[in-house]
Amino acid sequence: MSHGSHLSDILAPRSRFYQGPFGRICPDLAPWHPEVPDLDAHLLQVSDQQMLELPGKTPGEIASDPALIAQLEGRFGSGTPAGYTYFGQFIDHDITFDPTSSLMRSNDPDRLLNFRTPRLDLDNVYGRGPADQPYLYDEESNHRKLLVGRVEGTALRDLPRNSQGRALIGDMRNDENSMVSQLQLAFLLAHNELVDRATAAGATDPFEAARRTLRWLYQYIVWYDFVARVTMDKIHSCALVLESLCGGRKGWTPGLRDVYQWKHDPFMP
Repeated sequence: MSHGSHLSDILAPRSRFYQGPFGRICPDLAPWHPEVPDLDAHLLQVSDQQMLELPGKTPGEIASDPALIAQLEGRFGSGTPAGYTYFGQFIDHDITFDPTSSLMRSNDPDRLLNFRTPRLDLDNVYGRGPADQPYLYDEESNHRKLLVGRVEGTALRDLPRNSQGRALIGDMRNDENSMVSQLQLAFLLAHNELVDRATAAGATDPFEAARRTLRWLYQYIVWYDFVARVTMDKIHSCALVLESLCGGRKGWTPGLRDVYQWKHDPFMP
């Protein structure tokens, strides 16, 4: 019996995006086991020295002590606003998603699949598009706009939800806390505003024009703001290089191609 590939599998067109197992930066590294006899006591000592919420003090007690706040800010201030924690979570949901059951993850963690692209293309907002997921889109706009809901009994806008309060969005993880939920809503509203602007400008395809513009804005913010804050300057400055191309054009190219190729090494972020 042959165990080769079917001819149809060989001839079928392949996506240019990598979709496969998550990689491991150090796959052969042995698990770390702390060599501390009394680990609990050690962790308590570390937390007493390095955690903001000091043992023996509640968050309220810390907040009411200006001298203690100043002391902690001097020790732990990173210069990065707290909101970037949730923006980073939003970005992570845009580039990684694994629908494998928890049982399979436990059985074989090396076979985890990534069903997101690394292109920062906002598929956690647009889902699989209006043709495949029409319930994410507003019928009254001919599916050009994303559906937006309202907080019941108020004029406040919210994510669209079904009768049980479940958010109807491209990635359910973006409703797991109020901060990321509001970020998701901001992107929905931004897209809809861009659709209005594209329509007013006479665009032949307002939906695609809005999606392209929002992706560009998002990618610019991720690279020039978020990534610049969380990486070393010398790494950020060489990771993307503006090079001269044929025909007098210029284009951005990866500056670390000799180290990393995302199509072949999709490491867990």
